[in-house]
Amino acid sequence: IETAVLGLLGVLKAAAAAITAGDLRAADPLDYGLALWAAVHGVATVGALAPGLDTDALTDRVVGGLLDGWKA
Repeated sequence: IETAVLGLLGVLKAAAAAITAGDLRAADPLDYGLALWAAVHGVATVGALAPGLDTDALTDRVVGGLLDGWKA
């Protein structure tokens, strides 16, 4: 659990930095962090149910889609 919390904290810090830099629309970094967290865990779940699925490519599409929608 400690590793998971540290991972989420890293995502929150990155989101806050991207907001400050003007790369992402102003919002609560926690909202961005939890959405990314849920998306990545959703991909992991799908990957567990579909052996052989290219989860790296799916992660890129899912996370990329979210980030594109949040751009400032």
